[in-house]
Amino acid sequence: MGHSRKQKYVSWGVGRGSVPLHSKHRHPYRKKHFAALAAVGLVVAGLCVQVGMITGTAVDTGVVAGVSTSAPPQHVVQSPYGYALHIDPQRYDVVDEPQHAQTIIRGLEGARGPQAAARLRIMSGGYRVQEQDVSLHPVAQRVDDVAGRRAERVTYRVSHALLSVPSYAVAWRMQSPGVDITIAAEGLLSPAVPEPLMKALEGLRLPATAEGQVAGERTDGRTAMLSDMVSPSVVRIYHIVCGQLYLGQTLVGGDQLCDASTGSGFFVNDSGHIATNGHVVVSDARDIFADMLSTNPVLLADFLNANGIRSGAIDDTLAAPNLLASAVALVYDAPDELVRMENMRQAIFVALGSEPLLLPRDADLSAVLDLQDTEQLKRAQLEGYDYSAQDMVRIALDDERGFVSSDVALLKIDATNTPALPLSVRQAPQGADVTLVGFPTDAENDLVSAKVIAPSVTRGTINSVRLAAGANGTLYQSDADASRGSSGGPAVLNDGRVFGLLTYRFASDEPADAAKSYIRDIADLIALAKRNDVPISPAGSTQQLWRSGLAAYGGQHYKDALAVFRQVKQQYPAHRLANGYIESSTAAIGAGKDVPRYAVAVYYGSLAVCAAIFVAILVMIGRHYTRHRLWRSHTLGRAVLRVVH
Repeated sequence: MGHSRKQKYVSWGVGRGSVPLHSKHRHPYRKKHFAALAAVGLVVAGLCVQVGMITGTAVDTGVVAGVSTSAPPQHVVQSPYGYALHIDPQRYDVVDEPQHAQTIIRGLEGARGPQAAARLRIMSGGYRVQEQDVSLHPVAQRVDDVAGRRAERVTYRVSHALLSVPSYAVAWRMQSPGVDITIAAEGLLSPAVPEPLMKALEGLRLPATAEGQVAGERTDGRTAMLSDMVSPSVVRIYHIVCGQLYLGQTLVGGDQLCDASTGSGFFVNDSGHIATNGHVVVSDARDIFADMLSTNPVLLADFLNANGIRSGAIDDTLAAPNLLASAVALVYDAPDELVRMENMRQAIFVALGSEPLLLPRDADLSAVLDLQDTEQLKRAQLEGYDYSAQDMVRIALDDERGFVSSDVALLKIDATNTPALPLSVRQAPQGADVTLVGFPTDAENDLVSAKVIAPSVTRGTINSVRLAAGANGTLYQSDADASRGSSGGPAVLNDGRVFGLLTYRFASDEPADAAKSYIRDIADLIALAKRNDVPISPAGSTQQLWRSGLAAYGGQHYKDALAVFRQVKQQYPAHRLANGYIESSTAAIGAGKDVPRYAVAVYYGSLAVCAAIFVAILVMIGRHYTRHRLWRSHTLGRAVLRVVH
């Protein structure tokens, strides 16, 4: 045994640089090294699968219109708007423009001659053109399958003011939770889409979505819906004015006339300041009297007679909007003693959550003026406004002065930690998607319970960016439908920032003409806030918490989300949606669906450790093979010596 132990090790070299050799080095490789390598490889593969399941990186491999998927390309454009584009940069020129939320693909293979101008454009939201003096005319519409998704395909004839020959564009729009993009084939000489354009889209990948999602649920979870992010910051506003209205010495409307109106608003800081329209919260005797003229012929006759106008013109005035506007204009030109309100009392209330202010239909509204604050309902003070009721009269009369005010106002309630919405510092572009959130009056009808209110969310597009009549500010024209009561509500871009207030709705006398909504630019409100020293928060602390909670919920970190939602509820008890998300998070935790935040970090850490072990095993295999070669040289050397001797 002693002799065999001495023969087990040999030394190759002399002194400190010698390399110890072992009998195991007789073989070039060892089975246990490869077994360990295989085991680590299996562990790494399992960890990769787990990480993919947790982070949701798996994507659909659908194709456009049945085109088969090619070999993995070399370049990836990863967009924050719900798509990734895998494409070969040697065949295509890809320009990613995050500032415009779009990707442009040029230099398409085979796009020569008549197709030289053809390109693909992938953009966030609906289809929009970048060129000036260009108009789009839809000529065909159908449903296509794009990347495994249902897409609305619209073919447009594109006309330019300076060119007599039109071109064509084909746009596919896909809308689902977490995805709202449009793919447009542009620069076409015919409605047919060239094959090179279709081939370039083989690399389009969209994230998987849950099928059969129930409205209001967040089973997808990776992207909180914009409406849920914004709506808790939107409030309903009630303005009540009571008193004795006089036309000269004649009492109008009885001993106690009350006028009530509603509108919408939203928080602009965490100190309880609310933005809304001026016409929602500003009203005096002339405003109330002018509203009554259009519905009360007897009152109109009395007023016209008081101004020396013959009674025979009453019917004509009621039937003609311009004549009626002229009569209303007389109200604002009348002396104070002709149209006035005595013993005037008014109050502004704000409904923060789902509990409305129930206004009695037949009873005296003056009793409501003495209501006290509750958790859900607060009395508001008017901090400042820029509004003139005569503006709309001038517009109706085609007065060249147009608007002299911006119709914005600021309120203040006694509350803290209010969820303020961030305001956009840039002008919204034409063609951008817009979300309107507010409380339209016609949504509160006999079909729904009057004990609970909820904001309405309307989607649309900015059709035009215009200068307001009289050059007073910017107005955005939108096809998003709106009605009375939505005034003062926020107009929000896809990033959750408010770019304006829904203010006007214009409907022409022609039945074929669609009504249009107009949005006041947020710059008017910011200017009013500066004049009144009202701070504008980038986003309130409660709103930041709320957004982080939605992000955690979307990532299926339900325990973390639950803690945040409870904190939101504690900071702002009137929060409209916190309770629903608390219940939903609790149910998800009970069902075992929670994914701890540390899980991903643990998996990535384990991957790093396994990778280090993998490299170490490779080093061991290399070192063993090197010593095997030394062993062979040593053994051959001894054999030669024995032969010589």
